[in-house]
Amino acid sequence: MKMTQRTLVLVSAILLATTCSDSGTEPPPAALEGPSSHDWTWEHTIIDPDNTTGWLWDVCYINDTCIWAVGWIKHKGENYNACRWDGKEWRLEKVPDLTPGSNTSPMTHQLYTVYGTTPDDIWFTTGTVFIHWNGHSLRTDYYLLEELLQSKGSVKTAWGNAPNNIYMAGYNGEILRYNGYFWKRLKNDIEWDIGAMHGNGDTVLVAATGPGIAGETTFYTVVGEKVAFFSQDSLPHGVQALWFSHLNDIYTDGPHSYHFDGSEWNLTMDWRTMPSGYGHDMAANSRWDILVVGAVSTIRHYNNENWKQWRRLPGLEHASFNGCTMQGDEAWVVGTITQGTKAVIVKGTRSSR
Repeated sequence: MKMTQRTLVLVSAILLATTCSDSGTEPPPAALEGPSSHDWTWEHTIIDPDNTTGWLWDVCYINDTCIWAVGWIKHKGENYNACRWDGKEWRLEKVPDLTPGSNTSPMTHQLYTVYGTTPDDIWFTTGTVFIHWNGHSLRTDYYLLEELLQSKGSVKTAWGNAPNNIYMAGYNGEILRYNGYFWKRLKNDIEWDIGAMHGNGDTVLVAATGPGIAGETTFYTVVGEKVAFFSQDSLPHGVQALWFSHLNDIYTDGPHSYHFDGSEWNLTMDWRTMPSGYGHDMAANSRWDILVVGAVSTIRHYNNENWKQWRRLPGLEHASFNGCTMQGDEAWVVGTITQGTKAVIVKGTRSSR
């Protein structure tokens, strides 16, 4: 797909005059068992730069005709909170809060997280309001209200591996799980903000960080609905992104990039020789193929041997990236440019594996 700075954004009504297609391409090839290529090229779209202001926080790939990015965009005086790739172009969308009795008309709030498995099963959240798209209509999960009245804080990160096994987490140790029928708050003693979460099989790992941009980070596991302390070390601080293949093979990012080998944490990047922006999100096909995005227009790739970094790409010198996803040899990165005034989406394509 050709992405240029002035790609036309079609503005839809309250959601989806045309919907995502479930006839996307086959899944990407299996991850390589060995160092992957750094041979990425990047092209970007600034969402309708003459008529919008805004930013994007998260992105979710369903298939090549259904990709969602969420955040906050003001377009010609109207508020939108999502962009959707339909296989041809990015469309501005409204994902409204339809909580019964809460408003005289649907409200379009800023969205922080999106998670989906198919075009007709997608969850969006404002942090405290959960909205579900079933392929035909939107539903605000107001059954959560009783749970949220007891909440510790709003959520800002998500992970799932099935429609009946979705986790979201965020401020003050808040963790919620969806079991296919309803959302449930998971009781825990975490008091710090959860900035990163990833799962593998039945185990989810969360990173909770104390006050400050580089506060201490403590790790917890979640299995089903049980939250347990995992580890704390003096090295990883301010963790905002993580990925793991096993609990003795963990990668984290934030102010620095670290790897846990089961016994100790080790710095994977020498920040004295490769200055880089603070990592905000991470995606991976395997331990041989990891993508990190962050501040100062930073995109970097790790193949378990070394890093390659793209920083201040042309046209993105003042961008900050908040979310990313990978599927085989394609990647999508979302964020903001010129200090929060323009929403930007970057597509990466790898020409060799």
